[in-house]
Amino acid sequence: MAEAEVVPDAPHQPRGFDFPKREFGKTSVVKRAFQAKWFDRWPWLHNSEARDVVFCFTCFRAHAEGKLVWSTNADGAFINIGFANWKDTTIKYDAHQKSKCHKEAVLKVVSLPGGVADVGESLSTQHQREKVENRHCFLKILSSLRFLARQGLPLRGHGDDSDSNFVQLLSLRAGDDTRLSTWMRKKKDKYTSGDIQNEILGMMSNTVLRSIAEQVKSAKFCTIMVDETTDVANKEQVVMCLRWIDSSLTPHEDVVGMYEVGSTQASVLVHVKDILLRLGISINCVRGQCYDGASAMSGRRSGVAVLLQKEEPRAIYTHCYGHSLNLACMDAVKKCTTLRDS
Repeated sequence: MAEAEVVPDAPHQPRGFDFPKREFGKTSVVKRAFQAKWFDRWPWLHNSEARDVVFCFTCFRAHAEGKLVWSTNADGAFINIGFANWKDTTIKYDAHQKSKCHKEAVLKVVSLPGGVADVGESLSTQHQREKVENRHCFLKILSSLRFLARQGLPLRGHGDDSDSNFVQLLSLRAGDDTRLSTWMRKKKDKYTSGDIQNEILGMMSNTVLRSIAEQVKSAKFCTIMVDETTDVANKEQVVMCLRWIDSSLTPHEDVVGMYEVGSTQASVLVHVKDILLRLGISINCVRGQCYDGASAMSGRRSGVAVLLQKEEPRAIYTHCYGHSLNLACMDAVKKCTTLRDS
């Protein structure tokens, strides 16, 4: 659209025109043409049949009337030169629609396609449409993370993130969702980074913990199950589970976290009490405690079981049956020469 060309009252949008095809690519040439259906999604498109390019009618009108004063980086392809890259149309159209230049043009131009009565209403409608699109894609990201976490699958690999389970799952779902496909082609603000994944997983885990805490509190009583181990970095790690019985007398065992602790019994006890405090469960609701036979946990004088019973005498200590069975099997194997030497 040349500078001297008269500004029309409405964008030119031929529906039945047979648009010519352009060649794209060097090694593998593909012919593409303008699609009339793009007028429905981006009503501001103005087609020039003579030059086989499109313009932004709103931006061109605002520019011709000298109303683009805020946006210093006006998009020349949609105002003066004409846009004809039919290969990356959806990305470029969305980027222009979200640009400051276009938003200023919408604000300044009253005669919009379709005849909107109020400019503020048009801006509000466009902003609402962007929120709907962003919310749709973000919910897809959340559901993908929840699926991988639920199935216990790793999110990221050792190499490029593009080969990770998370990105590949989103790419698979984008095959049936054009909005998500456009979102995944963005270079930034996709909310798929490792930090964002960890933050979302943390929120999900807190939601699960709150649900477990509410169920335990509704059951009134519970048993704490704690086991400790040393990781490869020679740091003490404590895993804590809660065992409780629901109204139908069905037992449940739920893991509530893994925490790094010191090597002393007092340190383990502090973490146990801290976990209960965070979950909003009173120590007076504990009716049992289950540990292995390590002295730090079940010692008669200074073990965690004894220290906890000083605060809640009704928390009866039980040596873990699974650990007891393991110790019995080990002793039996040692007594049998055939099994011991095999």
